[in-house]
Amino acid sequence: MADIRAYFPPSRALVLKTPVVALAIVAGAIGAYAAGWYGAAWLAGETPVGFLGRFPSRPVPGHLIALAGALVTPAATWVIGRIARRALFAAIPIFTCFALLLGVWNGYASGFDSEYLRALTHHWANADALRHMRPSDATLACADARMKLTQDARDLCREGEAGASAAPE
Repeated sequence: MADIRAYFPPSRALVLKTPVVALAIVAGAIGAYAAGWYGAAWLAGETPVGFLGRFPSRPVPGHLIALAGALVTPAATWVIGRIARRALFAAIPIFTCFALLLGVWNGYASGFDSEYLRALTHHWANADALRHMRPSDATLACADARMKLTQDARDLCREGEAGASAAPE
């Protein structure tokens, strides 16, 4: 097998390797985030509610998403190690931060409900967000004095129907 360095001088190799390493870092970070969020939800016995956690037709098991994330991150690490070993000094802390801080901590803080996390982050919610939250999280959002609710969300809280469409099947 021919060595790749024979075909690419160092300047051209840098130009070609940089986007591949950047893409591998992005893919590994997304995989670490999914593994952290869904892995922690699976270990805690929770059902994650969010874009990847529940589709309208049928739920996607969280442990499968955690497994996919847990496979993508080492694959990205391997690609980075083969192409640009020095970039691992930046990639591994990025992956760790995405898995532990963004994945596990944000998931745990929001009760593994992405709509509630979005409402907590931005300090406001509308009726559509309240309908897609779990009933317990919607009740917390309605009772939180720091949360700014739109008029339709306040009406929904007064009626007591917040979180009705996200109730477990």
